[in-house]
Amino acid sequence: FQTCLPPPVDMMLAKVNISASEWIHETGGDRISQNDISLFHVHHHHVPIPSHYEGPTGWWPDALPPLKAFSAEAGRTTPGWVTVYARPGAAPGIYRGSITVSAANGGPWELGLELTIYDFELPTIPTLKTDFGFSMESVSQYASSINASPDRIARGFLENALMHRVTLHELSQMPGISSNYAADLARYEQRLDFLLKSGLSTIHVPANLLDAPEQLRAANAFVKRKSLSNRAFTQLAIEPEEPAWNRILESMEIWEENAPDIPITVSTQGLRPFIPPFLDIWSLHAQVFDTTHNAAILKRASENGEVWWYVNHTPPRPYGNFFLDFAGIEHRILFWQTWALGLRGMQYWNVNYWLDNQNPYDSVLDITPVNGDGILLYPGADGPVNSIRWEIIRDGIEDFDYFTLFMERVRALKGIPGHDTLLKEAADAYNLHDIVPSLVSFTRDPEVLLKKREDIAHMILKMDQVLKRSY
Repeated sequence: FQTCLPPPVDMMLAKVNISASEWIHETGGDRISQNDISLFHVHHHHVPIPSHYEGPTGWWPDALPPLKAFSAEAGRTTPGWVTVYARPGAAPGIYRGSITVSAANGGPWELGLELTIYDFELPTIPTLKTDFGFSMESVSQYASSINASPDRIARGFLENALMHRVTLHELSQMPGISSNYAADLARYEQRLDFLLKSGLSTIHVPANLLDAPEQLRAANAFVKRKSLSNRAFTQLAIEPEEPAWNRILESMEIWEENAPDIPITVSTQGLRPFIPPFLDIWSLHAQVFDTTHNAAILKRASENGEVWWYVNHTPPRPYGNFFLDFAGIEHRILFWQTWALGLRGMQYWNVNYWLDNQNPYDSVLDITPVNGDGILLYPGADGPVNSIRWEIIRDGIEDFDYFTLFMERVRALKGIPGHDTLLKEAADAYNLHDIVPSLVSFTRDPEVLLKKREDIAHMILKMDQVLKRSY
């Protein structure tokens, strides 16, 4: 959440500090430690040209560098950002704490706050599969400029992404073709337990293994032995043009002969997308859903077929996207649409594409023009710097988990006679029509979305009470 400091018009506040107390459970026992409360600046980025030439120009908030003492200009609101992390196993209930603001020439001012931890836990591995790209080249260029280890910085990005419930494609994939594949697999196996315990939702298997069938068969045996078929996949092509389709079909046949336990996906876009019925995972650009293929896509999703989707430098408004100069609701709504469509995964092409000496704090504009495409994390002195969009993405993934937990309870209740009234109440709470009637028509009011999330949480708790009495 944000904190906002508005000094009077005739007074600048100097050497401002913000601190957080520990948060104490209403019973006086359990606590949320100060170590689990993170404080950040809010950096504003200049947007001289709006994404797709639509929307206001000016200064937009996004990057969240660590908080240091700062000056708050007279008559202007200075925001900060606070993230509170509730560890697994934290006692449910209300916690109270405070944020204190002090300055060399004013304060201190104390803001009392409270939060509620619900009596259910999100799954360690998110139920929404994510496959977000990562640029090692960007990190290497940046590491060289600050005389740091690229591998150390990359590890920081991986850990940060997993904390945000996002899987980074390049930093978690299985080894590709090599001179000693058995040794590479053994090293990967040593990492795998940490990755899964940290929330890894997908495992990419490099397509270059097609050139080494014996290594591909070894990868398949590894996936089968570790029961990873529900997470592993290979991407054989990205948005192929129609002349390449026959070659891709041939590659699919070879892959399936050697690695039948590793599903195949091909991302696709346009009016004629590459979606043969025997392709294991359909990965579709968002606008494909508004073509004549919509019925076939929804039919596949409803029949337990695996469908993913993605956005990139398109679509523009009125669709949602991750552009920096879109409102937060236009980022978060993508995850509600993912659930409403029956999709299981989301891809995104890159989280840190700051190449060619680009300083993403100064400019996030590309030639499309869009702002912030491929830049969800920023370079920091010791690793990644979060963004407001990155925080919203984590919240959206957790929204998806809420829906999953909700539907698990509904299915359990349907198996127990005598709960029709509660099931009707659950159905009313679950009605998302006012939130996401379509991909281009959705609520722009974050309070409506947050209220619906709260309703879903309360219904989970209510159904849990009944289910506990029934077993």
